[in-house]
Amino acid sequence: MGLVLAASAATQGTLGSTSTGSYANNFGVATPRQVQILQLVDAFVTSSSPLVPEAGGVQRKGVIDSFCVVDTTGGAVHLAFSGLQSSPFWVATAADGQTFPYLLNVSLIDGPWARLEFAGISFDVPAGRTVTSAAACGIGNVRKMATLGDAPLDEVHVYESVITIVASPI
Repeated sequence: MGLVLAASAATQGTLGSTSTGSYANNFGVATPRQVQILQLVDAFVTSSSPLVPEAGGVQRKGVIDSFCVVDTTGGAVHLAFSGLQSSPFWVATAADGQTFPYLLNVSLIDGPWARLEFAGISFDVPAGRTVTSAAACGIGNVRKMATLGDAPLDEVHVYESVITIVASPI
């Protein structure tokens, strides 16, 4: 549960023979726990992209990059991924409505790949594997990989798929 603060505002007294003002004293966690996703970049996969090893060791053409998950306490963070999906593939769409299936994998920066195969799938970053500030991100602590599925890429179209990641403390 997140920190909830009461809405309070100090009031100033008026000039007179007596004057009354008020203020609130609030007590709670000095710094509430917060999470943040940083260093996300768009990926562009083509038929000339390099072969990359996805979950299960299969080699597919794709793009790998990393991003950073911050938890101000260093605790565990739950990442929920969403976007247009048709299990086990994610779906990218061209301007004319044509679609292209692709695969999405995620891992810790030094961990094994996990394929995200259905809508609402999630990935947990364990406590101690998050960083406590943006300044500590470095090269990132989580990797993501988009790869071509089994269908050949129609390079006449440009397909786009927007993936949303929601981070929440565990």
